[in-house]
Amino acid sequence: MQIKLFWRIPGHVETSLCANNTYAREILLYERRTLKIILEMITGHCRLRKHLHTIGIASEPDCRKCGIEEETAHHIVCECKKIHQGKIVRETTSPT
Repeated sequence: MQIKLFWRIPGHVETSLCANNTYAREILLYERRTLKIILEMITGHCRLRKHLHTIGIASEPDCRKCGIEEETAHHIVCECKKIHQGKIVRETTSPT
């Protein structure tokens, strides 16, 4: 799967999801609720602070966990040290 971002209007991002037919069919097998969350995370139109700040609902775009970076889908999934630090601690302390 390939995701392309386009900036046609300054300050706005348009996402194009390019996938082959097989992958597209597999995505459509997800439940509607799961599919909604996946698409929100890909497009950035979700209940994370960066988007809420952009549309005037949140007072600041900073991450609720670490407060260092803007709270975007990419930050939450890949970068937030507070979130990932907790996962590492749980994994190493859980019984085998």
